[in-house]
Amino acid sequence: MTVPTMMRQLLTKGVGVAQRPNTQIVALLALIVVLAAFLVLQHYRAYFTAPGTHDLTTSQRTAAIKSALKRGDIAALRERGEMALLGRENIADVPESKCIGEHECYRMTSVRRGPDRCAKVQTNLYCAFEIIDKEGETAVALVKTFRGDFHTPPELSGNDPEWLYEIMMTERPDAATAKAKLCEMGYCEPGALTRWKRPPRVEPPDPYAEARKRCIGVLADIVGKGMTCLDPSDPKAREFRDCKDGFCGPAMVALTNGRYRRGTSEAEMASLRSDFSDHTQLGKDEHPEHDVTIGYHVAVGKFEVTFDEWDACLNDRRCTPSTSQDESWGRGKRPVINISWDDITREYLPWLNAKLGLSGVNAYRLLTDAEWEYAARAGTTSRYAFGNTISRSDAHFFDGPLGAPVGRTVETGSFKPNPFGLHDMHGNVAGGCRTASRS
Repeated sequence: MTVPTMMRQLLTKGVGVAQRPNTQIVALLALIVVLAAFLVLQHYRAYFTAPGTHDLTTSQRTAAIKSALKRGDIAALRERGEMALLGRENIADVPESKCIGEHECYRMTSVRRGPDRCAKVQTNLYCAFEIIDKEGETAVALVKTFRGDFHTPPELSGNDPEWLYEIMMTERPDAATAKAKLCEMGYCEPGALTRWKRPPRVEPPDPYAEARKRCIGVLADIVGKGMTCLDPSDPKAREFRDCKDGFCGPAMVALTNGRYRRGTSEAEMASLRSDFSDHTQLGKDEHPEHDVTIGYHVAVGKFEVTFDEWDACLNDRRCTPSTSQDESWGRGKRPVINISWDDITREYLPWLNAKLGLSGVNAYRLLTDAEWEYAARAGTTSRYAFGNTISRSDAHFFDGPLGAPVGRTVETGSFKPNPFGLHDMHGNVAGGCRTASRS
């Protein structure tokens, strides 16, 4: 039996057979999606290839703040919450720094059909520098720099020197922009600006405070004796010797701090040329006169370094034996001769300091020429410490004709000392400034 045609149609519709979709509509929708994606890709393509927003290296951040400070002051958030300008003269230290980055389109390209698109993207880096100023207060300053496809700052390898970053391009944002960025980085939170604040410096108690108050001169740590009050104005209280393990250094004299007039006046130069007509250039390197201040404590050897003292170094095999020939004049308390600058600075003084355990500012060293002249003048203004003339009762010197054999030396301390208590600052041997000193 056959089913009627109408019934077949009803049955067919009743079972819900799906209709075929319109392929043209699907294709059109797909085309729209692809076109939209292409336009978005075109517009944001520069962002996909833009440099990263990662932080700068420590050396790059250092170069950035140097570059910004060269151009003037930079905006900073102070510990008390206000914004201020800081210059390099205000900054004592920059313990830490960090940067955050954000992308910015800095060049657009016009398109005839369709929206304009971004052609170039750079990374703006906002760098916060945690600062301690000269007063010990904290602040945080903001500097803006850039990272782009033109490599500013330059991309250096690990072996490139840091000074190449000195050309880093930077901007100094205004106070409002700087504060907004610093707040974004968390520096506006309570207590954020005190994290790197240094605790107040507490000076340790001075165990010798009372002794310093009682000391008229200077309280010095003498090896083998301890803290000792030296009074440069008292001949009996200004001398000392460092001693350790049975060995004693040279006799020393503590000098007063003071000021003297150094150089030779025109009148004195004329007098010198008159007295020493064979030396027409005499005094020319001592002009013009000027004041020199010895504003620190210094002790000077009472005598010239003797052969006895030098031979002690020889016996310890720390000084070169071939250089200190005595010309058959005798050794002992005579001043050591025929030694060089290297013999003194590389052999004798290192040996002496090691022997007594001294180093730093307490170590024995050579006097500077200014110190030597101060010690030799001993507070006087005459040509010599004992007057404008010199005789054989004042010092041992050779006054024979030029080219004659050099006279022999005499023992140190053979003549009376100058007002500072120092012997043989004039005469005996050349190079009185080679006397060992302790400051």
